Amino acid sequence: MVNLLLYTTCALIWGSTWLVIQLQVHSQANPIWSVVYRFGISAILLLIYCQFKRLSLRFTYKQHGLIALQGGLIFSLAYSLFYVSSSYLISGFIAIIFSAVSLMNIINGRIFLGFPITKLILSASLLGMCGLMIIFFPQFKAELALHSISTHATVFAIIIGICATFFFSCGQMVIVKIKHLPLIPTTTLSMSYATLILVGIAMLQGAPLHFDYSPSYLWSLLYLSLCGTLIAFACYFSLVQRIGLARAGHLFIITPIIALLLSTHFEHFHWTGISFIGILLIFLSNALIIFNNSLTRS
Repeated sequence: MVNLLLYTTCALIWGSTWLVIQLQVHSQANPIWSVVYRFGISAILLLIYCQFKRLSLRFTYKQHGLIALQGGLIFSLAYSLFYVSSSYLISGFIAIIFSAVSLMNIINGRIFLGFPITKLILSASLLGMCGLMIIFFPQFKAELALHSISTHATVFAIIIGICATFFFSCGQMVIVKIKHLPLIPTTTLSMSYATLILVGIAMLQGAPLHFDYSPSYLWSLLYLSLCGTLIAFACYFSLVQRIGLARAGHLFIITPIIALLLSTHFEHFHWTGISFIGILLIFLSNALIIFNNSLTRS
């Protein structure tokens, strides 16, 4: 039951963050600095919590290196690239690209960690991704024509999104390496290192330091920092420790459905008969995972 609660919390929060990110990338603030603000706020809050609870942040140099690598891959490289990609693509399509992390985790887990590829997990991931493509591809073509986005810009955004997903998946491999370490202290240091890396990237790019004081930007920043980062990543990292990387990664297939429901209202997504076929495939893929004994046990 605990695993299902963690799974559902991550899916609901991350399913909504793609739409909220649109408020960030289309604001007066530079996208890279928006990522700095997001993870910087989260890191500061976690540091305060660790100080209040007297949680030790002392680790070996090797462990610090792995923690910094995790933060650099997930919070710095992956998210900075996702924000760039989100500047060109609608939130639903970004969610599709990100859902490929479930399949990448299976492949990278085999390559880097020697994890076996089970037929259940592989079949469920492929089935879910097929469902996502059935839902979003026709809508993506319509949005492309509506907003007159150039083909070159679209290809660029897709490539950037795929690279971001790959870096995120590689970061998952590091999580497995350090999963025996205490969750909150490692997450605190990971986000702290990532914030420093992001500041360095922003300075190297010469990105202008602006802050958007509009209500929409402020609430979106707070939501992404508190819910999309602190709560969601704490649940996800805990889920990885409890049920393993492959099964935890499958939640990235269900999050685009949440994004789809929000797009129906905010981005004028139009439901069709083929959309429901895609939904059915996704529900079937999740049923293979959710009702598997490895997930449903407490």
